[in-house]
Formats: sequence, C-alpha cells, structure tokens
Amino acid sequence: MGEIKDYKSFEVFLIGPISFLGGGLFEFLVWTANMWFFISVIFCNKKKFSTSLILATIAFLIAGSFFLE
Repeated sequence: MGEIKDYKSFEVFLIGPISFLGGGLFEFLVWTANMWFFISVIFCNKKKFSTSLILATIAFLIAGSFFLE
C-alpha cells in the first residue's frame, strides 16, 4: 500500500498554480486566486488601497467561479 504524505499548507500554496502541467486548466485558474489575494495583501500593506481592492475583487471572482461547477 501507498504511504500517506502530509503536506504543509505553504507547499500546497506554492505547488497549486502549476497544476496546468497535469492538464487541469480550470484548477490552475482557481489556484491563481490565492496568488491574486496574496499580492492584494502586499499592496494593502504598501498603502495602495485601490490596486489592492481591484486585485482582491479579481481573487474573489476567480474563487467564486469554483462554486459554479
């Protein structure tokens, strides 16, 4: 039997966006929502709130599209 491996959340966060290599285009788009949100938080810390709001909205719409399927 195979061994069960536990992944750290940071590993999954970094590996998720390369899911298109396995043939999952929709999964790739859903995983990019994490990166958009992360970039949004960085812009918010730099006091660029309008850019942060736009990026957070993009992340929200991408993540929300997951519920449509």
